[in-house]
Amino acid sequence: MIFIYKKFIPALISLIVVTILLCLPSSALPKTGGNWFYDFQVDKIIHIGIFAFLVFMFCRPIRFKGFFNGILTKIYFFIAVLFSIYGLVIEFVQKWWIPGRGFEGMDIVADVVGCFIGYFVAKRVLQKVKQPTQEEMKSQLMDYARQFVKK
Repeated sequence: MIFIYKKFIPALISLIVVTILLCLPSSALPKTGGNWFYDFQVDKIIHIGIFAFLVFMFCRPIRFKGFFNGILTKIYFFIAVLFSIYGLVIEFVQKWWIPGRGFEGMDIVADVVGCFIGYFVAKRVLQKVKQPTQEEMKSQLMDYARQFVKK
């Protein structure tokens, strides 16, 4: 069981780092030398990338659990929805508790877009790993059990 939890350590570290970055007060954010940052909506692209990365990082360790592709797809979708809710919660945290930060609806849109990009990337990339069929899993289990019977 501990082996499974160890696979989530990089994802949890990523979540902690992102949460800290999203909760920095505006005085701690780098100052831009003009309005180019907001003119090109670079912060929205950053939000998309961050949330796509988070969803992918949490989907990655689950592929090793032995789930079939249909179940994996549902789990990946659930993770994307959870991180979409996390993005909404972070916006309210920024509005009410972080000095100099505010609630932006477009940030929520960017977060949700990033979550579902992460979902589609995880679905496409991670499910290319060959999943064993039920018969293959039974066969492997029987081979493993026979090792103990012979001794």
